[in-house]
Amino acid sequence: RPLQEKMALFWHGHFATSVEKVRDAYLLWRQNELFRRLAVGNWRKLLVEVGRDPAMMIYLDQAQSRKQHPNENFAREVLELFALGEGHYTEKDIAEGARALTGWSLDQTRQRFEFRPFFHDDGVKTIFGRTGNFDGEDFLAAVADHPQTGRFMAAKLWNYFAGETPAEPLADALANVFHKNGRCFKPLLQAMFRSEEFYAPHLLRSQVKSPVQWLVGTVRMLECELPPALMCWGLTRNLGQDLFAPPNVKGWDGGWSWIT
Repeated sequence: RPLQEKMALFWHGHFATSVEKVRDAYLLWRQNELFRRLAVGNWRKLLVEVGRDPAMMIYLDQAQSRKQHPNENFAREVLELFALGEGHYTEKDIAEGARALTGWSLDQTRQRFEFRPFFHDDGVKTIFGRTGNFDGEDFLAAVADHPQTGRFMAAKLWNYFAGETPAEPLADALANVFHKNGRCFKPLLQAMFRSEEFYAPHLLRSQVKSPVQWLVGTVRMLECELPPALMCWGLTRNLGQDLFAPPNVKGWDGGWSWIT
């Protein structure tokens, strides 16, 4: 299932989480299976599942967030890097989102998400101009329903598959497909792959492959087996893509940055 695998790789770079901080291979494997399972599914469900994912909760310190001292890391990255992009939220939205997420914690013994009401700030919050007694799921639902999220994700996916930032009219058209289809990624990808713009002459054979795409594509083209796992890891790591250890929360820059 090449598309499913390529989308799992996309989500790993999008929701970048590193084993260097998580320090638990099992939790990273579980997160990768989450990306594979929801690869082309519903955006709101994916955001909520990622927010409750143990590896992500450790990586962005959500497991330590308390109503007395809300940790803003996850709320900030959701708005800046995962869903909206800079300029489409305020510092107040971050702070209120962090308050809404308090109580989302981690049962270390069972290695699973746990909601702890006594850690949750149940006061009134204002997010994107709406006021209410919001919890973490309410906050992520508001993010998933935001008008900007369709344009942001359409542009990110277009860049991943086509190798460049889409023109604004194209991004708006793709975002419209995304919102009309319940913010599910399968119809968005179908619209992308069926569009004339995707097969424009200047795009064909112009994408710089990531090390993982290069390795897998070469093996498929030569109809041979992948080298042993340790060798694959060494090859891609030396070329700049150390799987499960992205350089930072932004993930890999991609594109021409692979050419060094």
